[in-house]
Amino acid sequence: MLARDIMITNLFALREDHDLNMAQVLSEGKHIRHMPVVNSAGVPVGIIACRDIARVLSKPESSRFVPVREVMNAELVTASPQESVREIIDSMIENEATAVLVLENNTLVGIITERDIVRGLKQYGNKLLV
Repeated sequence: MLARDIMITNLFALREDHDLNMAQVLSEGKHIRHMPVVNSAGVPVGIIACRDIARVLSKPESSRFVPVREVMNAELVTASPQESVREIIDSMIENEATAVLVLENNTLVGIITERDIVRGLKQYGNKLLV
């Protein structure tokens, strides 16, 4: 199976100049654990997880209005929609990533998280890895 078969396409992306407050509201309100971060041209420049937000906001000296760019992980793990799920899993393991951004012609078209892999295994069984 391919990335396009299991990727989430209904994305909520943050701009790098959005603040942590916006990220937290979106994460909690939409129950999203991983959010892509894009620049003003819409190009992916990072990813932020709800645990990153919680880690920063748990410090007494931190501000809710810190720009996302200061907290996001800029080391992106990416895949194409045509990449096999097996290759994506290998990439996630190799990079210790919990989410992969799916890009087509440098445009963000989807995301695959650990949860999507598990959901795919439940739905497709061993066919997921073929």
